[in-house]
Amino acid sequence: MPTARARRDPLTGLGLALAVPLLVLGLTLPVVSIDQFFVFRDEVSVLGGIASLAAAGEWPLAAIVAAFSIVFPVAKLILAGRLWWRGDVAPQRARWLPLLATLGKWSMLDVFLVALLVTVVKLSPVANVTVEAGIYVFAAAVVVSTAAVHRLAARARA
Repeated sequence: MPTARARRDPLTGLGLALAVPLLVLGLTLPVVSIDQFFVFRDEVSVLGGIASLAAAGEWPLAAIVAAFSIVFPVAKLILAGRLWWRGDVAPQRARWLPLLATLGKWSMLDVFLVALLVTVVKLSPVANVTVEAGIYVFAAAVVVSTAAVHRLAARARA
């Protein structure tokens, strides 16, 4: 009987390990830069945006963005990492796999919000919005972690 360590899928582990720094970078790098009146320039990261919303008293919106861009992706990575570390997904732990899939779907919401923000501001004649590297890095973190979770789930079903 092989040990749990022998059943760990190295590709899944690599994907989960790669998703962590991508997520950290995606949250801290600027996701958009906003030029107003060709004079003022502001670069906004996901964490900076959450802090700005909270400072402006927009607590519900700050909480929603924090939940979808920080809490859900981190929870997904922790749960997937624990399942991967155990080396197999026993039936009693397999019940967590649908939750992981759900968390993965919701963790792309802030990418959608940034796209919506860019679209709305582009319609404004006084501001120019440029998408920055942070949004691509964050999206890569979500895609890599989602692929790792799907691979974990596929191995559990096999």
